[in-house]
Amino acid sequence: MRHRIKGTTTFGRRKAQRKAMLTNIVASLIIQNRINTTITKAKEVSKIADKLVTLSKKDTIHARRLAYKILKNRDLIKKLFEEIAIRYKNRNGGYTRIIKTGHRRGDSTPVAIIEFVEEEKKAKEKVKPTSKAKSLKTKSKKDTNIRKVTKEQKELKSELLKSKTQINNDQNNK
Repeated sequence: MRHRIKGTTTFGRRKAQRKAMLTNIVASLIIQNRINTTITKAKEVSKIADKLVTLSKKDTIHARRLAYKILKNRDLIKKLFEEIAIRYKNRNGGYTRIIKTGHRRGDSTPVAIIEFVEEEKKAKEKVKPTSKAKSLKTKSKKDTNIRKVTKEQKELKSELLKSKTQINNDQNNK
């Protein structure tokens, strides 16, 4: 039975070493926004990172102190509360993503990339035009320009065909 067993694995380390390792990985995740690690470490780190982002969304002194208990670095706390929390203020959870990348060459351990999920709104805003009316106007102008070009091309083709037929007729007459 799994009574009072917390976490997936001990990583072959004592509690203090395991805690230090996980906090260091979370710190590097906050700094770099994406890191490569093993799948089991990534799963444990995502739990801690999600809790920290949830704390940072509250933005109170108490939340900062609780985050400082884990990270122990004021610069990381500042980045977490001022940059990362703002990104996810409208999101209710799932701040990290784990992408499996294969196996490590030396010991064949499954490896993954853990990263913060980027907000979809930013990507959608870049793709969407500012207003529908403007986009329709530009499309209609483009369409008319294309139609004009095609009409001119048809006229040129018909002139070429006429000239070719005249040349052929002249050659046949001789």
